[in-house]
Formats: sequence, structure tokens, C-alpha cells
Amino acid sequence: MNSRERVRTVLDGGIPDRPPIIVGVSNATGIKSGVYEKLCRITGIENTGKCIYDWPELATALPSEEMLIRLRTDVRAVPDRFPEGNYQLNRNRIPHSNYIDDWGVESIETGPDNWIPAIHPLKDVTSVDELDSYTGWPDMQDPYRVGNVRKEAESISTDSTYSSIGIPWLMFPFERACALQGLDTFLMNMALRPDLA
Repeated sequence: MNSRERVRTVLDGGIPDRPPIIVGVSNATGIKSGVYEKLCRITGIENTGKCIYDWPELATALPSEEMLIRLRTDVRAVPDRFPEGNYQLNRNRIPHSNYIDDWGVESIETGPDNWIPAIHPLKDVTSVDELDSYTGWPDMQDPYRVGNVRKEAESISTDSTYSSIGIPWLMFPFERACALQGLDTFLMNMALRPDLA
């Protein structure tokens, strides 16, 4: 089986020749830069120094195609992007200072390669009206966010070897709510203010 057939077989409930491998295509399946550098030395594959989401301090490497082949990764990523203004904001900040995402959440560096959402813009919100008046909601219509998706997906689709996987930025709804309000606040809202949560 090739990679696409392998993934399709699993999605259809069948048994492939081996489990699909998904490594290095997102922050969740990624390889930290230090480990990736060592892997490049061991394999003799050039390290391009690129990072996922153009966030070097997050230190999740963006593996080269040669490395993805070497790792036998069965999928290729089709990531979304932050708005272009968000990239500019963070490229111009002082290294290791808070990283501000497109929702207004600031992550702080807690150690080498470790970042956590720590400044929660909706921490003090207590009503739906306050949520509605929040001016920090991201512009989901910004064409830069997904301007790359069609081209990258078509490129993967044209080459019938690999499956594509849509990779959204690393937060899912629960994580996003916790980042916006803080874990303790959001959990209390789930218990005491379910409409707000």
C-alpha cells in the first residue's frame, strides 16, 4: 500500500499493511528543534532550520520532505496560518517576550521550548454581552489565514502518494476557551454559568 491507500483503508474501517504514521506535520505530532537537529545529523539530512507556525521559540521543527519520507510519514500537512499582522507583531517583538496569538492570548515562556497561555483576555468576563463586546476576536475572514490551503491541498492531491491532513493551530475548542479565560475560570463557568461557557 502507498500512504494514501493506507490512510484510506483505516478511515474506511479496514486493516492496512501497517498503521499509518503521522509524525512531524503539526505542533501536536511535531519534533522539537533540538531533537530534529540531532536527527538531521544522524540521518545526514540537511536541517533547514524552519519552524512550524514561524514561531522559532516554540521550537517545533518543520521537517523537510526528505525527512518526512525518511520517517515514513503517511500524511502531508495543509496548515492554516495566523493573520499576516499577527506574524508581523510577533516577528518584531523582543525574543522570549510574550507571544500574542490572534485571539489576544499571550503565551509566556516557562522554560526552553515550553510556552503556556498565561495572560487570558476574557478572564474577567461574566456575561454574554461582555463576550459580544470583546474587540479581540480574530478575523476569520482574513484571506491570509487560508490563502495557502487550496494550493497545498491540490499539490498533495495531484501526487497520489500521500494523504493530506488539515492542521489547525494547536488549540481545540476546550483549550481555546481555557486560554481565553484561564482554566480555573472556564471550569467554574462550565459549572456555574453554562450559558456563558
